[in-house]
Amino acid sequence: MAGPDIPSTRTAWQSVKLNLLYARRLLRSILPSLAITTTMFCLGTMVLHTQYQGGIPLNEAIQIMYFLMLAEPTHGEMAKTVMVEAVVFLAPLVGIMVVFDLLARFSVHVFSKKTNQREWVNVVASTYKDHIVLCGLGRVGRKVFRELVELGEKVVCVEQHEEAVGVRLARTSDHPVIIDDARIDRVLIETGIERAKAVLAVTDDDMVNLEIALDARKYNEDIRIIARIHDEKLGRKLTSGLAIDGVYSTTSIAAPFFAVSGLDPEIVSSFFLRDTRFVVVETKVNRGGWLDGVTVAEALDRHGITVMACQRCDDAAVGPHGSVRTDFELRAGDEICFQAPYETFKRWRKARSTQA
Repeated sequence: MAGPDIPSTRTAWQSVKLNLLYARRLLRSILPSLAITTTMFCLGTMVLHTQYQGGIPLNEAIQIMYFLMLAEPTHGEMAKTVMVEAVVFLAPLVGIMVVFDLLARFSVHVFSKKTNQREWVNVVASTYKDHIVLCGLGRVGRKVFRELVELGEKVVCVEQHEEAVGVRLARTSDHPVIIDDARIDRVLIETGIERAKAVLAVTDDDMVNLEIALDARKYNEDIRIIARIHDEKLGRKLTSGLAIDGVYSTTSIAAPFFAVSGLDPEIVSSFFLRDTRFVVVETKVNRGGWLDGVTVAEALDRHGITVMACQRCDDAAVGPHGSVRTDFELRAGDEICFQAPYETFKRWRKARSTQA
């Protein structure tokens, strides 16, 4: 299941700022048309002022030129001069072309904003700094994106396929999504890679992720680079031989959890730190057990168990969200979450079963 959409986190001021930037980009795009219109209007006015009917007042020339450019001539018989005839012929053409050009550009900009097309996405991405560039919005990329947003990070996404499962999720949360190939230099630049703090390449293709990682380093020497690589042997070579901060395989990450989750229902997670397997356990403190009557610091010093959270409804000493201090004393019946090496957990479980 795709899960619920993430609501937009964009503030009212951020929306105003983005719209002002977008309006400025629209103004820049229509400057050539405005320049052509102004030039034509000024030249045509001067020609009419000096040559129409032997010369007419400037305000009358301005009025005639104005209606000429709207293709609504109000003048009478024109003097048969080349310059006047050229103005009469060209002014309506220029006026009509400029009007259609302005309408087309304005429509494109409005449509681009409404449908999250490239123009609007580029404006949003240009306002980001110290953000994360996420390349790939497949099943893995969608989950990574959701986690990043819940952590409060700003994310610019790149996905080659419009139909990828994470594209809609990213767009509904108002994060910019560029539909293109992240291996193209121009695309990486559009993500603001020079201002980003990290790039995560999590597509399904090892070589694509590797190329993205190398290109990112080219544009930002200080950026943190994480790549999804299925081949673990290749991944180890990349981290040691190239400037890539970390490579991970989804199978190697998931394998430790699947391997131990069936061994004990209290294990909620498992991971390796260097060559040591750690487990995260949710359990209750047994009366007379290892953790009964000891402080959090003593649990670590004596048994190698790191207590991360405790649930005790009748005691205000427990911090927010169940967090605990080092001097917090555990009691029988407390619901706790602790982290420990798997061998330590096995000894704790054996001692508990022996006591029972």
